[in-house]
Amino acid sequence: LERVGLTIALRSDCTSNTDRDCIDDDGHGTHVAAIAAGTKYGIAKDAKVLSIKIYDAKGKSSTSKVVKAFKHVAKNDRTGDIVNFSTEATGRSLAVNRAIKKLTDKGVHVFLAAGNRDADACGGQYTRNVEVFIVGASNNNNERASFSNWGKCLDLYAPGQDILAADYKKNDGYVVLSGTSMAAPHAAGVAALYLEAKKSMSPQDMYKLLRDTAVSGQLTALETGDPNRLLRIDTSPQRSGSLQSIESAELSDKSFAPESARIGAGLALGLIVGLASWLP
Repeated sequence: LERVGLTIALRSDCTSNTDRDCIDDDGHGTHVAAIAAGTKYGIAKDAKVLSIKIYDAKGKSSTSKVVKAFKHVAKNDRTGDIVNFSTEATGRSLAVNRAIKKLTDKGVHVFLAAGNRDADACGGQYTRNVEVFIVGASNNNNERASFSNWGKCLDLYAPGQDILAADYKKNDGYVVLSGTSMAAPHAAGVAALYLEAKKSMSPQDMYKLLRDTAVSGQLTALETGDPNRLLRIDTSPQRSGSLQSIESAELSDKSFAPESARIGAGLALGLIVGLASWLP
């Protein structure tokens, strides 16, 4: 069975497993969480997952809900925790960006989906924030996925097209979905594995490690300013240092495309928090 952890909706009266505002009634969040930490296809299979729902049953949210969610995450000592933020918004929100800064100052690693408009990712509400790690989507042909946002604001690409992970409709169900929402949790899961070896790693050092260990120069169909970097787990001594303590069964120095695009990974230390998990 896949498990996506405890759901916390931003309401104080969520007591029913049938209340649509309190459960995943779309499947997006379940699929995203399962990519990062699912027990079958997840990258960080032993991770603890906390799902925070900021969209109601009608698919509506607000900046204030996003800020409230980040503040909820920041309540305690979160060093070594991870937030996966698979959502997209246009415009600019200083309140959200300040809330993200408070998270990273506490040692929380924040991963963001680049967006699915086939447009410059720098136009997004959160994608100009240097405190987050921004992930575009690639396909099984090592190409930028046609829907993926692109540009200099991205950190790298990860598999985001035709990704197999858990289906919310039944406990043993699986479904194939596409989007940069699927790419971001690949990176979050890999970060979790690195944090298993070194939980004290700062977000800035983690982001640099992921960029430095990515496969370079293999992607095609890129746009102006795009980083030609594809997510990879690297266990080589000269690159990863203390990461050698991670079991080779989990990390076998692999890139994530094309043949390994659907592999999962797992998280042993820290908490993966999925925000905006049920964005329609």
